[in-house]
Amino acid sequence: MPLNFRVRFALLGIIAIVALGACAKKTAAEFLEAAKAQEAKGNLAAATIELKSGLQVEPNNGAIRFMLGRLSNALFDSPTAESELLKARKLGVMEGGRLAVELARALRYQGKFTELLVLARPEESFEKPHLATVHALRGRAYFALGMDDDAGHSLELASALDSQSPDVMVLAAVLKAGQLDFDGALRLISKALTLDPRHFDARQYKAELLRAQGQIDDAVVAYGDVLQLNGLDFRALAGRAALLLGQKKLDAAEKDIETLNKAYPNNPRALSLRGFLQLAQLNLKAALESAQLALKNDPTYSAAKLIAGLANRGLGANAQAEEYLSKFLAANPASLNAGKALADLLLENNEPARALAVLRPILEGEQEDPRVFALAGDASMRVGDTESAMMWFDKAVSVGPKNAQVNIMRALAKMSLGESEGGLEELGSAVALSEHATSTDEMLILAYLSRNEIDRATKALESLNKRAPDSPITLNLEGLVLLAKADQGGATKAFENALQHAPGFYPAALNLAQLDIAAGQTDKAKERFEGVLAADDTNLLAMQALADIEVKTGKLDAAITLLERAVKSSPKSLATRLALISLYDAAGQKEKTRAMVEEALSANPDDPTVIALAAEVQLARGSADQAVATYSELLRISPNSDDIAVKVAEFQTKAGMEQQAEATLRGAIAKKRSSTAQIGLVSFLVAQDRIEDATTFARQVQIDQPKAPLGYVLEGEILEARKKYVEAAAAYEMALNNQPVGVFAVKRYFARRRSGDVDGALVELQKWSEQYPGDSTARAEIGNDLLANGHYKAAAESYEAVLKNAKAVSLSVLNNLALAYHAVKDKRGRDLATTSYRAKPSSATLADTLGWILVEDGEIQQGLEHIKRALTLAPQNQDIGYHLAFALAKSGDKATARATLSKLLESKSTFDTRKDAEELLRELN
Repeated sequence: MPLNFRVRFALLGIIAIVALGACAKKTAAEFLEAAKAQEAKGNLAAATIELKSGLQVEPNNGAIRFMLGRLSNALFDSPTAESELLKARKLGVMEGGRLAVELARALRYQGKFTELLVLARPEESFEKPHLATVHALRGRAYFALGMDDDAGHSLELASALDSQSPDVMVLAAVLKAGQLDFDGALRLISKALTLDPRHFDARQYKAELLRAQGQIDDAVVAYGDVLQLNGLDFRALAGRAALLLGQKKLDAAEKDIETLNKAYPNNPRALSLRGFLQLAQLNLKAALESAQLALKNDPTYSAAKLIAGLANRGLGANAQAEEYLSKFLAANPASLNAGKALADLLLENNEPARALAVLRPILEGEQEDPRVFALAGDASMRVGDTESAMMWFDKAVSVGPKNAQVNIMRALAKMSLGESEGGLEELGSAVALSEHATSTDEMLILAYLSRNEIDRATKALESLNKRAPDSPITLNLEGLVLLAKADQGGATKAFENALQHAPGFYPAALNLAQLDIAAGQTDKAKERFEGVLAADDTNLLAMQALADIEVKTGKLDAAITLLERAVKSSPKSLATRLALISLYDAAGQKEKTRAMVEEALSANPDDPTVIALAAEVQLARGSADQAVATYSELLRISPNSDDIAVKVAEFQTKAGMEQQAEATLRGAIAKKRSSTAQIGLVSFLVAQDRIEDATTFARQVQIDQPKAPLGYVLEGEILEARKKYVEAAAAYEMALNNQPVGVFAVKRYFARRRSGDVDGALVELQKWSEQYPGDSTARAEIGNDLLANGHYKAAAESYEAVLKNAKAVSLSVLNNLALAYHAVKDKRGRDLATTSYRAKPSSATLADTLGWILVEDGEIQQGLEHIKRALTLAPQNQDIGYHLAFALAKSGDKATARATLSKLLESKSTFDTRKDAEELLRELN
């Protein structure tokens, strides 16, 4: 018969009481035995529960506390292990030295090395294997504390007791690695793992060794082996995550980093790894938040400062980026990523000397990063050290031959040094290396346009249009190409289209404004820049452009107000400060000029432009000694630059310190005898009327370098200064014999002209040019001579030869060819003048030529506007003044023409068209 509910309930109560009674009767010894049984089965957690139950029965049971400490170590709960083992020791437990071993492990795992040495002392009563392990673990602590000799002694003691102990082998491996014998260390670790495949320290150290040797894939696997034993081991998780980040295996890294941050919340290293991951994922705001949280928990944590610096840089917060990166580099001066980021930022702020100082520790290391070398080249170029610049650019390209960015930088450097053709070819190659539209495309197209190679520019534009059809950059370049094709309407539409896509795009606004100004529509030009500022009220270029217009229209106060606003908007912009200083100076505001110069120098103590400006201001105030000392700072920044040495000497001379100037030049020559310094010294001596000293020096150069032209060129210039033109021509002849280049042939030509042999000089130059038809310098000068003497057809032929043979053609040659064509009624003259002007509408000469041709072609009003534009650009040019009077007379405004000529001829100075101006005034009167 089944039991009823009440009976069953009563029986259950009796059973529970019996069970509780049985549990209460279990002794501590029985709990200990149960724990041992669970451990034998591998159930360490269950064993731990049994031990804790045993302690409820008998809290002072040393055996239980020892086993609980040992199992806590096995479960990687070091704090609990430390606590229980210390209690066991107080209860008299030694276990033949096993307790000391376990205590040492618990303390080492927590990084408590000093405590380990105090609390885990070796005793003679320890069993040999345990005594050996204690010595080995103490040796690890000594090594971690930088006490290498004590660590070595511990190894000797441990090895004598048990040389086959895995712990002893790990210590031996650590010491070998400390002596950079990584292979030997790895062999010892492998042997230790053969003896005990689950030895945690050996697994962990193997991963560290492989990482140190750059065996990244093997190290990742080794960290995985560590995590098999302890899935939450901080060093293994952090180490593997860092390696995976370096391999750009972001998904795998993210898993380890998530585990790490869950297990160790608010740990600065875990947070920093998360920050690095977020940087790699371009999640810059999140990266900055991770860095800030890490620094909140540890304000000194260096890696978090790096993350904050890089994230701020990417977010455009350059002031904060500079602050964090500078702090990081103060502790890690050779950091590659931080150095590159800060140097790039400083170059953006036009602080090349500071950028070089940041890069120097990195360059002195053994890294092979092309970007670092390219940045060093850029910075060196900006401080005037072109020799070092090209060395760094060459190194950058040799290390990164497929790196588009460094190839671009070297190409641009070459072009800036006058190697137009070679630089342009490199620029084209650099574009080919890039899969996407870059600023290189723009540079390439602009370079083609500057050379009047319109077909090549058009093809480059077609290539860019395929990659970025709606980009404002593409549309702006389309406008420039159309301008070069004389399609002003199409160009205007392209520029305006660019602004529709990006209302704040300054280059398109600038090009439209230049067309407006050329058409005499200054107000419309101002509206273009005001439109940019409406879209971006911090656009410095637009503010400066507006200020330029105000200056040219005589509104100096309005220009100053604009630039003061610009400086307030971007206080770190050195270019804006310099422009404002120039306006203060022009307005006679001396105190503001001085104050802002001093402020600029304080903020930019290594900037060459600021140093030179400050020195000029100091000199103007009569502080010659201070001025020279300031200017001489340039030599500290670029001690090996002869260009700088010459500039310093020129300033010293200007300040009346001739002896110092000569010493500066001779010091530079003593260093490397460069032609720059030698030419500078001769110019100095001639200016001081020390002709004999100059001649002696030039002849010594001839003796030292008998096959070089320099000594003879120097002597020729000295002779010209003495008006001994025949002898000077003979010296240039010697230079030509050593090196037949057009520059020297032209020097000889001018010397002969000045001697009175005008016809003979031209014939001689023509003969030389026929012998060396590929030299464009001589051919261009022949064209100039023929043009000046009215031989227009022959001049045109000469310039055409320059176009055919020259690697790069200057706008002056194109300008003169346009004049020659026009003089012989060749319609190509007007076309060429138009193209040249549109390539550089800021050129007064080109604007004047186009205006003159238009006036002579009967398009007087249009031509007059161009000539007015030219005179605005070059108000002191008297030849342009005559052209303006001529155009005014042609337009019927004879009164203004007379007034213009009268004012022009008030001066007694000579100019090419003076006789024409006098004749025109007589006609008008």
